[in-house]
Amino acid sequence: LSAFVRCATLKYEEQPMADRDNPRMIALIKSAIKLIERTGTNTNQVAKHINEQQKMNPYSLRAADLLPFGQFCEGTEKIRQMLTYLYNMIISGK
Repeated sequence: LSAFVRCATLKYEEQPMADRDNPRMIALIKSAIKLIERTGTNTNQVAKHINEQQKMNPYSLRAADLLPFGQFCEGTEKIRQMLTYLYNMIISGK
């Protein structure tokens, strides 16, 4: 995420490089992948907990059990912004 912030706030005057040689793009892709993996892991942990609870008592699901999924909204919004930024970077050739 820190690499994303640096890339988003700094302006580079250098000539665009080939996509595979663009360190800014590579850093942003790696940051996005890490955030996607972290969000996926957290989502899987919550789902596993709910599934285990359902095995013990099939009718025990409450609205409060779904609240942790609301925590992932901020993370998924960051992922969306990062991927949009990457898309625009690729389209513009920078």
